[in-house]
Amino acid sequence: MKRSKKRPFLQQGTITVFLTLSLTVITSLINACISSCVDRSMRERTETSMDLALLSVFGEYNKKLLEEFDLYFIDCGYGNENGSSWYTGERLKDYLAYNLAPQKGQIISLTRDMKELKVTDVNISMESLATDSDGRVFKRQAITYIKDKYGAGVIESLQKNEKDYRQYGIDDYDPEKARKKAEKKLKKAENLKDEDGNPIKFKSPVKVIEKTRSTALESLLGELEISGRALDDADLLSDREIKSGCGIVANDDNLDSPVSELLFITYLSDKFSCYTASKNRNGLCYELEYILFGKESDKENLEAAVARLFAAREAANCIYIQEDQNKCSQAETVAKVTAALLDCSELEEPLKETILYAWAFAESCIDVHTLLKGGRVPLIKDETTWVLKTIPDALAYRTHFDDTPEDVFGPDYKMYLTLFLTLEGSRKKLTRSMDMIECDLRCMSGYENFRMDNCIEFLEAKALIKGKGKKQYDICRYYGYMKVPKRSFR
Repeated sequence: MKRSKKRPFLQQGTITVFLTLSLTVITSLINACISSCVDRSMRERTETSMDLALLSVFGEYNKKLLEEFDLYFIDCGYGNENGSSWYTGERLKDYLAYNLAPQKGQIISLTRDMKELKVTDVNISMESLATDSDGRVFKRQAITYIKDKYGAGVIESLQKNEKDYRQYGIDDYDPEKARKKAEKKLKKAENLKDEDGNPIKFKSPVKVIEKTRSTALESLLGELEISGRALDDADLLSDREIKSGCGIVANDDNLDSPVSELLFITYLSDKFSCYTASKNRNGLCYELEYILFGKESDKENLEAAVARLFAAREAANCIYIQEDQNKCSQAETVAKVTAALLDCSELEEPLKETILYAWAFAESCIDVHTLLKGGRVPLIKDETTWVLKTIPDALAYRTHFDDTPEDVFGPDYKMYLTLFLTLEGSRKKLTRSMDMIECDLRCMSGYENFRMDNCIEFLEAKALIKGKGKKQYDICRYYGYMKVPKRSFR
């Protein structure tokens, strides 16, 4: 090669050294960029695969629980009685492994996985169960469902009924106390004698009413077709030691507020059956009655419901009738005549009270009969809705069972039960309602081992994933049916 006098540096090889040093830097930079891109790509692949795996796991919600009660929960028992989040972790691991290597197991694969990511370990580090926080996890979903379906305005009528019930004093009035007070005064009549010294036969109206009370309730129940179903040692939630998770997550609402309580009661009324509103399920027929009273059979729960209903109507009618001038006048007239015949003016006042009480008692029998037949009875009656207008009508009240006006506006049987639920403790309602959910689902094929404390609403999962070479990725995600914040990759 002919040497060039114009470019002496070529003769010395300086360009080769410079280019070598430059290429070394450039190659290192390119390798670093490629390595960073590969690492980022593997991280993105890991994150996406984990998110898809979690979505797949949460897509396995209990279908019957959603169909019957509009609740979203993963049943970590998967048909077994002894459920555990470990089973859910294994399903998550399977989904994650498939997402990382979808071509695995294929006989002919047209692609090659250059990343070679493999799941080493999956662990469910945290889970929130339906029964956590005394059942508030379940309660929050129930309230959310009612808000989405009806809106908060659905509780207005229930709020009004509760307000009237309390303001009118129905819950505080004790008819039995008034009866005992009248009976004490009427005992004087049992020792009365006529002019010849012979005892006067006087049967206390209070005792007559007390005897009639038991027969009246029996006759009302005797007219009904009562279910013969019972729990028969069903090992329900209220009778066993339950599992616990991490508690309720991301709770921004006050689930114990009066509004939340009324929304939950509306959910119970919407989803559970009672005597006048059947759901055609194979568990107990009278579910609202069970939630109220917790008896083991439909018959016992209905008897308790009728007794509670009768007591409420009797109290309301006793309060009203004492303010009705027309009825008080009729009772006073009869009391005066009776006291005059017995020649004992001291009996006039207790006799009047007893007659009014007996009249209210007879009207209460009419009310309960109307409600059990699907009719309506206002909380506070007036002259137009009072059925037994006169004392002779009250004496023959059984002949007036069908005399209630059809266009009466007021609560029906189910609304009275929901009203009684507002007066019950929150924990009892939650536990017994979950009892009924378990009872109903266990009667379905494939759900014989269903348990509410196997139901997961939220979980946090950690996964360890190894890549090509010594690459290792530790990822943590949490996800739930209710809105919760997501953690970033770490």
